[in-house]
Amino acid sequence: YAPVTQKGGTIVAPERAEVNLEPEAPKRLITDIKPEKVLEKIVGVIEEIKKEEEKKSA
Repeated sequence: YAPVTQKGGTIVAPERAEVNLEPEAPKRLITDIKPEKVLEKIVGVIEEIKKEEEKKSA
């Protein structure tokens, strides 16, 4: 069972591993990610950074 290696961005995997890959998996992953949740997280991180910066400058 050979390890999965990367060549110039494309994943080269043993035949057995390729058979086990679900074609639907990437699609499902994308639909599971809700843009508003991602946005909330980003905004939260930005708020935290702002708070930290304010503490430093105070």
